[in-house]
Amino acid sequence: MIIEILTILLLTVTAMIFGYGYSASAVSHPAMLESGPKVAVPYFKPFFHKSNHTQLILSMAVWALSSAISYLTGEWSWLIAGTLLQISGPYTILIIMPVNRRIMAEGADPESPQMIKDLKNWGTIHFPRTLMAGAVFIYFAYLAVFN
Repeated sequence: MIIEILTILLLTVTAMIFGYGYSASAVSHPAMLESGPKVAVPYFKPFFHKSNHTQLILSMAVWALSSAISYLTGEWSWLIAGTLLQISGPYTILIIMPVNRRIMAEGADPESPQMIKDLKNWGTIHFPRTLMAGAVFIYFAYLAVFN
């Protein structure tokens, strides 16, 4: 019974990560672009800080839950998939954070060519994280059904 509960929690949290990432890529980012850089730049900082903390907590929960399920079942594919999801951390630090920092920089010019380029590119560089979360969710669902 405990394994089933942990599995449901894991699927729920992983779905939240995917949904949150998908919403950022498919809804928030296009809305920022449509509203223009003078609106998008001030919006980005609170958006980033809320997203950053939420995604970090959810990601740690996925790793803890997948570790517990692996330990209890002896099936290490749960832990491997949970660990793969953690790749989004270094990816974010190396690829996304430089763009985030430029967008959130104090006194940044919202209408500079670099800012407009960064705002447009943000969705493109964020989308691989979304795909990774979706793939891990699908794999966890597969494991839940077929194990």
